[in-house]
Amino acid sequence: MEKKSEQITEEKEISITSTEYNELVKSAQTWETKYKYLAADFENMKRRKSKEIADLKQFKHKDLIVKLLDVMDNCERSFEFDEKNSLIYKQLVSILSSEEVQVIPVEVGNPFDADAMNAISITNNEEIGNNCVSCVIKNGYTYKGETIRFADVMVNKIN
Repeated sequence: MEKKSEQITEEKEISITSTEYNELVKSAQTWETKYKYLAADFENMKRRKSKEIADLKQFKHKDLIVKLLDVMDNCERSFEFDEKNSLIYKQLVSILSSEEVQVIPVEVGNPFDADAMNAISITNNEEIGNNCVSCVIKNGYTYKGETIRFADVMVNKIN
């Protein structure tokens, strides 16, 4: 014996007032608006996370490069006493250059630029212009266009 299931559908007519109808429409619009905001927030979050991941991939060697800059500074200082390390220094410069590390150009007499330099000390020299670099203490560097170390300089102030 086989049982047949019967599906009984009842259609009931629901009557609502126009006030109730307007409240339902308003509620539906509110939920639709909330949905749209959440969807937009989700898309923005996806875009932000994609950018963060791309930045992490692009600047993954940044910490190592900053540490190598100190080694490079020590090589430069050692040249004052001994030129034997020049090959190592040239190789280090070549490697950093291939990784898009560039020296920030700073010269004595150039105007002080707070976006690329740290003022370490102030000098008073009539031969150099006011608010100009009087001495470069340590070179600054950029990595893929981003400043990773500011140049340390002495700035001239004329009273």
